Amino acid sequence: MAVAVDLVGELAPEPELSSRPRALARDELERMASCAAYRLLVGRVDGEIRGTLTLVVYPLLAEVRARIDDVVVERSATGVAVASALVRQATALAREAGARRLKLTSRPSLVEVNRRYGELRFDDCGSSVYHLVFEPRDDESAGP
Repeated sequence: MAVAVDLVGELAPEPELSSRPRALARDELERMASCAAYRLLVGRVDGEIRGTLTLVVYPLLAEVRARIDDVVVERSATGVAVASALVRQATALAREAGARRLKLTSRPSLVEVNRRYGELRFDDCGSSVYHLVFEPRDDESAGP
């Protein structure tokens, strides 16, 4: 099975792969795609999208860093191959952009996924990830 990985430059209607409670609006996708820090990758098998990955590359004072966000693939053997191909391509793009490190996060409950990241040479940093959720202000819409 051959997996083709493409960097998305323009948006076109594509099938939904995510189990998000709502589909992303086109303007949300366009905003993300137009941001220079984001690279949206799609994995295709036989021309059909079977997975996506978002790579974020950003400069800091001391170095360029990169982060993989939102790896979404089918739950199948095909999905495993697509995820691996997407991560390998994101790794190459991050290195090409001058990043000194590439980070990603994954839920601990995804044992097989985390094992696969180890096979792709990612180290478990053993750190906790924290986040702060901002509630919308009264003058903001409920959108992102």
